[in-house]
Amino acid sequence: MDELPSFRTHVSFLDANAQAHDRRPLFAFGDLCDNSLEAGSTLLDIDVLPNGSANGVMISMTDDGKGMDEKQMSDGLLSVGFTTKGKNTEVHYGMGSTSAQPRLSPKGSLIFSKRDGSRTVGLISSTLFKDLGTDELKTAQCSWDACTNKVITETSERHPLKAAQRQASLAVILAHTPFRTESALLEQFRRIPGAHGTRLLLLHCDNQVLDTAVAADDVVVTHPASGGDRDGAHPQQHEVSLRSFLEVLYYADSSTAPPMRISLRGHLVPPRRWDMFLLEWPEDTTEYTYKPAGLDSSAGEYGASIRFGLRVPLRELHSVFTSKHVRGSDRAALQERKAELQDYTGVFYYNHGRLIRPLERTHQQLQSLHSGNILLTAEKKVTLFGIGTIGVCREGWLLPTHSKSEYAMRPVHPSAFYRGGTERPDYPQLQKVVDKKLIEFLSTVIAPRYNVITAHQKGMSQRKLLKPPVDQATLAASKATALVKRKEREKAVAALDDGVRACVRADRTVIGTIVCMPFRLYKLKLPSGQLHPKCFRAADLEVAGFDPVAQLPPGARPAPRTLEGAQAEVAWFVDSGGQEREFYPCTLRSLHATRGAGWFYAEYQDNPLDNEALYIALASNQAGYLGFRENGVLLEPRSDLFLHPNQVEVCLAAEGADAAGASTADASTAGAASSSAARGGTGTATVIVAAGSVTTPAPFPTAACACATNAAPKPFAVGARVLARFKRRDRFFPGVITAVNHGGSTLSVRYDDGDEEDDVRNTDIKPVDLPPPAKRARTSSAEESALEVLVHRLSVTKAWAAAGLPPLHSSTDARLHALFGTFVESVASSGNPEGIEGLDGPHHVEAVIEKLRALSPTQVDELAQKAHMKPGHALKFRDHLHKRKSG
Repeated sequence: MDELPSFRTHVSFLDANAQAHDRRPLFAFGDLCDNSLEAGSTLLDIDVLPNGSANGVMISMTDDGKGMDEKQMSDGLLSVGFTTKGKNTEVHYGMGSTSAQPRLSPKGSLIFSKRDGSRTVGLISSTLFKDLGTDELKTAQCSWDACTNKVITETSERHPLKAAQRQASLAVILAHTPFRTESALLEQFRRIPGAHGTRLLLLHCDNQVLDTAVAADDVVVTHPASGGDRDGAHPQQHEVSLRSFLEVLYYADSSTAPPMRISLRGHLVPPRRWDMFLLEWPEDTTEYTYKPAGLDSSAGEYGASIRFGLRVPLRELHSVFTSKHVRGSDRAALQERKAELQDYTGVFYYNHGRLIRPLERTHQQLQSLHSGNILLTAEKKVTLFGIGTIGVCREGWLLPTHSKSEYAMRPVHPSAFYRGGTERPDYPQLQKVVDKKLIEFLSTVIAPRYNVITAHQKGMSQRKLLKPPVDQATLAASKATALVKRKEREKAVAALDDGVRACVRADRTVIGTIVCMPFRLYKLKLPSGQLHPKCFRAADLEVAGFDPVAQLPPGARPAPRTLEGAQAEVAWFVDSGGQEREFYPCTLRSLHATRGAGWFYAEYQDNPLDNEALYIALASNQAGYLGFRENGVLLEPRSDLFLHPNQVEVCLAAEGADAAGASTADASTAGAASSSAARGGTGTATVIVAAGSVTTPAPFPTAACACATNAAPKPFAVGARVLARFKRRDRFFPGVITAVNHGGSTLSVRYDDGDEEDDVRNTDIKPVDLPPPAKRARTSSAEESALEVLVHRLSVTKAWAAAGLPPLHSSTDARLHALFGTFVESVASSGNPEGIEGLDGPHHVEAVIEKLRALSPTQVDELAQKAHMKPGHALKFRDHLHKRKSG
């Protein structure tokens, strides 16, 4: 066979193949996201970097997947038509990456990958090798040993290239890419988190195609096709904005989590939860389903599920379409809003959870564009043609094209992919089914509700338009079922709590703190202290996170790293409806190196799974402090976060000692940095961080990534019983440790049901012998009676009135009375029998109260335990005293 001529690939093939994404350039990013997902990635970071050109930028895509060695990179990204995925899935061609990269970066791409102790870089470019005078497509590829950082010289199965080929490839990469030294190339491997993963650099993305200056957290297509594939319609956000496209790339709802988190330019991309986004869908109605015959469930095929809804409430849609007699600028705004709602009409089609056809209009909706002489009233637009109605269809048997932006047509002749048997429906037939379901939704849901709104505005009786009442027993059962489903849905989407710092998705400049309202609505408390006039749904808001510039009070500064190892106590809500809180001890670990000044990692002693990142600030003139969670929730001193005053004083003293030698260290560091810049080196730059002004960004802006670099892996031995996340899902499954890999950072697990899994992250495993949470005992009726007697005795002694507290009458207040009376009477009259330090002998009630205010949460818990009271009630009483003092 060696005598036969080989198949040659012309250098212009990449440019020709890239035309598959010509009309939809954002789908090229979707192909590259699919590669990261299929490699087992859980987080993909997309960022924009300068490349030294005035008319272009460099875009990086970094994931934490399995990575590739030299052979896998040659067979995968640097070849055409190769794929390790089974052909029976009918969705893989081995051409996605080779068509996506040239579409986004015609001048070439660099692929960096780490796997099993080796580091490999590959260069793919059509224009480069044209300039070098060859008409055959070639690639440059080189590999290093991860331990020695030296180029691999031997040839093996995993590294098939010869040493001369690697040296020649390295020379081409250094001569024709922005990286001029070998150390600069190796520096890119350090940007990949963990021991394995891949980093793709699109070397030159033209500003005439992708605009990165419009928004700081987005990438925008400059000249999109008008309306995509929708004739006469304006381009939608998911056709122009990369962030909007990534929101809908993978299907997600309240019960289906997205398969991978995506970060764009330092900000996480929240997925669109379709069950929350689509309004007017009846709560007691399941999704429409369609299951054609001939599907092979063993091959992963399944039927279709269809859901419809509106982008805005039906009453608002009715108001926009029926508004008349509007003049001036208001008329122009109304026409723009009406055109926006009319254009955003259609169905999103997903294949195995991956977006294929976005906002495709059905036959019924297209009739409104070709209605002829039919008088299109607002009622017909909404209730007959479905203008403003949006749908989502998930199917699991159709065949997409290799660009995954279209559905392939059914072949006329049998092909290698066709399995025979019962003929399955194709995409046009699925569209007919969706069209029938849309007509049913409009006639049974939208039309009756629209008529009720119309009748209400005209002053007509709604009884004439509503259906006759059903049987009362059936109606009651239906209401009970709907109430249960509504509560479950509210519980599933209750992701926003009071105090969380959030912004409005439609206008990210509107930022405030969450104030929970009834009926799953939220208000925003603006920095001025006033409430935003509009109520929002959870889908309308996005967690903005903590911002030290906006949230730190005047005079506060980040806590220094000398707080490392300090013991703190943080208040958490217990599992009793979110009304009672308990303090849990933790140890603070500094995150200054990865997150910046003021950030600490709280390691809880009772449950490591609750570990979190906290921002702690100190007052400028006294040993005061306050804290913030990552979502911006304020932790008030003593009531939410407790640090012993001695620890704060020691921290301030250590900070003053460090400041004495800071000038000498900073001068030497600045000199080393300037000399390194003069040499043109690529060493790490030293950044001097001011108090609360600048923080060092992490490659992945999540707490889990930052914590993984600082927290030591939990020790697990072979044969230990554990609970592990199978394939990094949400649920834990029991199993046994079979091997410890990479120094304990990953482990091999054999599950009880027979499945085995390698390279399970240490953070995804927990021991099975965690102690169950202690159950809280309820107060008996006899104890309640004794408490009432004690309250009466306190009112006689007037100890409660001496404290200046208001009268209380509930059963919970009785416990507070009892706790207060037990403490005050025992200490003030019996000479400190509880052994509280600093109270020797009888004291006045006011002295006892002042001492109680100074107690830590742990001391209050001990006191409550001696008084046989619940710790949560004791903390409420102490918080009340503290607020009275501060007020």
